[in-house]
Amino acid sequence: MGSMTTRLDLLSRLLPGENVGELATHQGQFHHLVMGADRVVCFARTEAAAARLPERSAVLRTLAGLDLGSAPRGRSPSCSR
Repeated sequence: MGSMTTRLDLLSRLLPGENVGELATHQGQFHHLVMGADRVVCFARTEAAAARLPERSAVLRTLAGLDLGSAPRGRSPSCSR
């Protein structure tokens, strides 16, 4: 099974009800992001970036819990290595 097929299968499970092929995607230096209606999924591009994901995810969840108004309510990060 190829990398893209694996990611599509994972995205289908993480973003139920979303049309995975129509989601907005962004590519950064260290990550690929897929933007769902209620969740952002992050795929690390390097081992070092993957090692940092759990801490970054925890920080984003804390910020989301503060309801600072910078993102729609209910939007929470999901990080995958």
